[in-house]
Amino acid sequence: MMWRMAASPAADATSPSSQSAPPRPPTDAGPGDPLLDGSGQPAPHAEAHVFRDGKVRHLPLDLNLARGLLDDPQAFVWFDLVNPDPADLEALREPFDLHPLAIEDALVGGQRVKVEPYDTFWFVVLHGASLPSQDRLQLHEMALFIGQRFVLTIQHQPLFADEEIVERWQLVPAAWRSSASSLTYVILDTIVDNLRELTDQIERELREVRTTMTRSQVVHPELLQRIFSLEEVTHEAYTVALSLRDTLPTFVHAPEEAPVGGPAQAPYYRDVHDHAIGVVERLGAERDLSQRVFDVYQSLAAQQQSEVARQLTVVSTIFLPLTFLTGFFGQNFEYLTQKIASERAFWVWGFGSYLLSLLAIAWVIRRVSRWGRDG
Repeated sequence: MMWRMAASPAADATSPSSQSAPPRPPTDAGPGDPLLDGSGQPAPHAEAHVFRDGKVRHLPLDLNLARGLLDDPQAFVWFDLVNPDPADLEALREPFDLHPLAIEDALVGGQRVKVEPYDTFWFVVLHGASLPSQDRLQLHEMALFIGQRFVLTIQHQPLFADEEIVERWQLVPAAWRSSASSLTYVILDTIVDNLRELTDQIERELREVRTTMTRSQVVHPELLQRIFSLEEVTHEAYTVALSLRDTLPTFVHAPEEAPVGGPAQAPYYRDVHDHAIGVVERLGAERDLSQRVFDVYQSLAAQQQSEVARQLTVVSTIFLPLTFLTGFFGQNFEYLTQKIASERAFWVWGFGSYLLSLLAIAWVIRRVSRWGRDG
């Protein structure tokens, strides 16, 4: 259980004691790090922040204190939970009036990207992506509970650190910082920007593979495997970006009484939506690029096979008359040694018949080639 209960909900979240909470540790730990559980997943972790008067302070994991801040019109709270236990979300249900079905979806994971409005909050599921290796796309699912005075984020594979969100939030207009909608905008913008960086990375990989093939003019199975991996990564990233693009208009056209959106915030969400459209268009072009890279591989492989066949043909052409010569003399050795007694007879009957046969073969090949052209 992550939470503790304060004796009095009237405690001041801006006091020095609330600022002394330790910073959130990084989540990109290795398999043997204590931040990971036995399955290689990040261990349960929670971090809380209070946003007030354009400033951000760490908030103790204290539900009574958080409940008291919900009535402050100039502040809102953000709880970021990584792989929480069911008891942790159950403890949040009553203070934030969360619906049990939304809590269940957040815990289970594997949800599609969606926005579900409830009476007192919006439940949102978003997908992000990263490329930790060349052949595997990492999907990051985040569930958000967005109210007028709070934002709860549930992550199973964290995509970004809290510090990054806080730094970006400090760049939003000061008049908007007292609303939880401003933090929602920053989270959406960060996810889309990460997808833009992923798109740049995929494009660089594809162009590098194409350049390597066209410069070396040599292909090998490892290169083919890399092309297939990049093609699969591109398709998966396109699916993630497409679902996000189709969800963002809900924020753009949200009514003014909703926890997010309204006429004043619509331009910011529209800007995020525009960036998502650009990501989808670029990933669509990169899907075509991955197919073209594969076509280049096939062309080079066919050219490489043709070169091998040409070399074998040259070798066969060189050895064909030698084979005929040795076969002729080998099969007629007794006749030649008994009937051909002079050097002149050897050149006339032996070498002459060999030359005549070569001329006959050349005539036949020429006639066949002419018939092929005429036909």
